[in-house]
Amino acid sequence: METFAPVLSVFLLLFTGVLLRKLNVLQQSDGRVINSLIIYATVPALAFGIFYGQKLSWTLALVVLAGNVANIVSLVIARQVARPLRLSRPQTGAFMMAASFGNTTFMGIPVVDAAFHGDPQALVVAMMYSELAMSLPVYTLGLWLASKYGGSHASIRDVVSPRRLPAIPAMALGAVLTPLAIPDAITGALERLGACTLPLAMISVGLMLSARSFEGNRGPILVAAAMKLFCMPVIMYAILTLFGVHGLARQVTLLQAGMPVSIIAGVMAARGGSDGPFVAAVTLVTTLGSVVSLPLLLTIIR
Repeated sequence: METFAPVLSVFLLLFTGVLLRKLNVLQQSDGRVINSLIIYATVPALAFGIFYGQKLSWTLALVVLAGNVANIVSLVIARQVARPLRLSRPQTGAFMMAASFGNTTFMGIPVVDAAFHGDPQALVVAMMYSELAMSLPVYTLGLWLASKYGGSHASIRDVVSPRRLPAIPAMALGAVLTPLAIPDAITGALERLGACTLPLAMISVGLMLSARSFEGNRGPILVAAAMKLFCMPVIMYAILTLFGVHGLARQVTLLQAGMPVSIIAGVMAARGGSDGPFVAAVTLVTTLGSVVSLPLLLTIIR
């Protein structure tokens, strides 16, 4: 129960979002406002606080490298699996993205925070992986794939900018300013702002979930969901073993690899002309499935 309780408590916040939408207290469209607040305020504050005062190691570079290699391996495997499913090109692009890109910021950071009881080093690994091995690839490689299979001419240059990924410069700033003494009033304000990330992120995910997303060919949707929740952690385990990453860094990275499909992956799929609703459907299935899969994964890796 010690393993399951922290993760399940996070999911109670997710279902709070679902309940608020069902009661018409909040609308699904309100999630966009909350997401903007998270992306541009709470996550950068959290990222700065996580990296400020922490000693960084080369293991973090291996975690980022392993994450990006795992993305490529997963995309290649997903492409091969998609062939016998006879998917259209837009569906194939969406299938590949859904099988590979996880919700490591909105769900990953809160789950790691709860599962490892706020361990600063665990959060450093989780944030590093989330921003440099998931968010950045989704906005670049993900958009390129969506465009390639969707036939769109979306410009990567228009998407990749500090404005889209503000947590990355916040991480760097926190690391650079570590030797300096920052006034308690500033660090305290940033800490309180960053602490809002967990409840806001999970409520936002709850608002965004909709059974209407589960349309179309259910077979490929379930296959993509199984690949994301179960195959991705196995791929990551093999790569981390190859790179010699062990201990806390391995545990956190494996947990991040098992996160459900990223909501942003669906946005990038639609922007590139691939099947956005397909990704949304897999997001729904994997998010609900992760209520069981994440506690099990956490039990295995500990």
